Amino acid sequence: MVVPYGRARPAAPAPAVPEQPPAVVEQPPPPEEPKVVESGYRS
Repeated sequence: MVVPYGRARPAAPAPAVPEQPPAVVEQPPPPEEPKVVESGYRS
């Protein structure tokens, strides 16, 4: 249990990685980007 702080540092960044994947999945759903492309074709 008495582990040096060196090991505790790498443990903090590890949990932050799993939070990025979910954010990427939320970006693809928004169909607002495709609508912007259609407007460009019309003009």
